[in-house]
Amino acid sequence: MLVNPLDNLIDALTLAGGVSKSGSLRNIEIKRKTPEGVITYKIDLYDLFIKGLPVDIKLRDEDVIYVPPIGDTVAIAGDVKRPAIYELKDEKSLEDVVKFAGGFNPSVSEVFVRISRFSQDGVKIYEGSLSDKDFIKTKLLNGDFVFFGQKPSVMENAVLVKGEVYYPGYYLSLIHISEPTRPY
Repeated sequence: MLVNPLDNLIDALTLAGGVSKSGSLRNIEIKRKTPEGVITYKIDLYDLFIKGLPVDIKLRDEDVIYVPPIGDTVAIAGDVKRPAIYELKDEKSLEDVVKFAGGFNPSVSEVFVRISRFSQDGVKIYEGSLSDKDFIKTKLLNGDFVFFGQKPSVMENAVLVKGEVYYPGYYLSLIHISEPTRPY
């Protein structure tokens, strides 16, 4: 593969077919010989992909680009803006990883968050709420799967008025109307 002096790390990785799914996007190294010895530049591509920061190290003759194996990962799914599998670096908590996912969609349920975690006893499920500060600070582990639920689409405590009326639509009830009890 030929790389010209105007190429940077992204150009070289593109020519190489990209980083494989088993390769790290967060710990890429460029090793460069200098008269003082070998200098290693550590590159975190999340700076580019998540934060939009430039990664513009120009390559030089005899540079070596090393892509190590992927580190610990967590999967984020559900009502977030960027559901994906994310590689962890310094991020430890659910709150930290939500930033990768771009935050929540407006329809996210604040009371339905589920963390599925593999253990020696099988899969353990932890459920919590976005308003629970301790739950949001939950430390995530390699292989965790986090799902953010969506608010129910059915209105509660509302009635639908339709037909020959001036203002048809849903109206919220200020009192809770319970269903009639059944004799059995």
